[in-house]
Amino acid sequence: AIAHAMHFTDVADDTPLFLYDCLANFSSLWWNFHVSFRDFFARNIYSKHKNQHFSVALTFFISACFHDVSFTDHRWLYFFVANTSGVLVERALFATAAAQARESNRLLKALNTAVLWSL
Repeated sequence: AIAHAMHFTDVADDTPLFLYDCLANFSSLWWNFHVSFRDFFARNIYSKHKNQHFSVALTFFISACFHDVSFTDHRWLYFFVANTSGVLVERALFATAAAQARESNRLLKALNTAVLWSL
């Protein structure tokens, strides 16, 4: 019932990018496809929980339930598993890359400072 009610709030600009243009990675897909659903889920489900891993899993589980609550079509169960795993792995890799970038920035700043002091 909620999915049907939300259908009426969908607007034409709900997908600013074509689906295949969104598939570069999971984050790109969920930032650019079905924006109203993303905003609804982020505001009402994801942001309500402190544990981000749980929030991601719960958000995708409820999204999969909107599509097929009984999971008689196993594709929505696969959708849940693939998207939850994909987003969590992307976040872990991004966090690692960000930490490495911070370390390399510190090293670069130290080298720049050393060079400037030597001049």
